[in-house]
Amino acid sequence: MKTSRSRRLAGLVLGLIVLISVPGVALADDTVVSPIDITVAPSTLNLSYQGPCVTVHTNLTYTSALETDFAWSLNGAPSYSVFPDDCGDLVAKFHVEDIAAVFGDISGPTDVTLTLTGAGEAMTYAGSDDIRIINVTGPKNGR
Repeated sequence: MKTSRSRRLAGLVLGLIVLISVPGVALADDTVVSPIDITVAPSTLNLSYQGPCVTVHTNLTYTSALETDFAWSLNGAPSYSVFPDDCGDLVAKFHVEDIAAVFGDISGPTDVTLTLTGAGEAMTYAGSDDIRIINVTGPKNGR
């Protein structure tokens, strides 16, 4: 089951990489996919963490994102907040439990690619970043 899920995820990521590798690629329905640079924080995500969020920083100006009503998602998990940072670039926040649900049960450290997608009427923005996922429970450092 893990292998099947991993293959599906790898296929999705590969497909998105192909779509975002060429700027301004038009899909069959005339939707234009424009690549953006993203950075996901934290760079190591503990799925057992009960904290509030995963944050994605982009190089897309927030005003560009407002031109159309975009739906922002990270590997299919919807954002709960989108706002500009101090430089005016778009930042999106996601609940940790929504990201954890995407990956299911991970027992050991796993490197994954997270892809932020902003889909609008005729334009889609997409960008990817690699992070490490762990699933550590219990007291920290034996305390």
